[in-house]
Amino acid sequence: MQLIHGDCLEKMKNIPDNSIDLVLTDPPYSLGYDFENDDLTDSEQASFMEKYVSVFYEKLKHGGVLAIFMKQELSHHLYFIAKNAGFTWQNSIIWNRDGGQMPITKFGICHEPITVFTKGEFPNTFNLDLLRVKSKYADSDKRLNPLGKNPGDVWYVPALFGKKAERIKGIDGKAAHPTQKPIGIVYPFIEAYTKERDTVLDAFMGTGTTGFCSVAMNRNFIGIEKDDKYFEIAEKRIEEHLTTAST
Repeated sequence: MQLIHGDCLEKMKNIPDNSIDLVLTDPPYSLGYDFENDDLTDSEQASFMEKYVSVFYEKLKHGGVLAIFMKQELSHHLYFIAKNAGFTWQNSIIWNRDGGQMPITKFGICHEPITVFTKGEFPNTFNLDLLRVKSKYADSDKRLNPLGKNPGDVWYVPALFGKKAERIKGIDGKAAHPTQKPIGIVYPFIEAYTKERDTVLDAFMGTGTTGFCSVAMNRNFIGIEKDDKYFEIAEKRIEEHLTTAST
């Protein structure tokens, strides 16, 4: 495991090319929060995106996977940038996260896209049997796979709004990070696209959810975070899990 404090574009230069199995990351995308690069315009975000997506392509193995959270307004930029970098589109997962304060002048934004690309035509690993869910017809149609069906591309996982126990708190008792992702939305990507001891990279580590899930699942993990506070939170969270798991 490597937890790296610094700018991802600089720090990723030290990662060997063609060495990563999965990049699973949640970059800043101009939601108006007070952290690095979240105050860029959409066009500036697209320029920044071109830089890190091209590096992800270099670092992934052939058949490696990029799964990236993105706000709806920037998803079209991501698609064309990734295609231009050489990636093959696989899926746009619709994360139905629900919750939060709803607007009164338009429909509420209750989902977030997570786009999946591969370096090459297909992923090296796709553990479908570990991800299957029970079909509503399973009890009446015995021809169906007894392990269940493909879960599809619309996933309902509640976001960490309010006082969810999983939410990491700061010393003031408030949420330490405004966009902390739930374990339930991160875990399936690692389960699907990697095997034990494969290497997962999160270049925008935040509070370390991808790292926490990766080490819990016996994957190698490389996490990069520029913000001092978030790096300390992620480091403590992941190391506490490793200490607990080893006792």
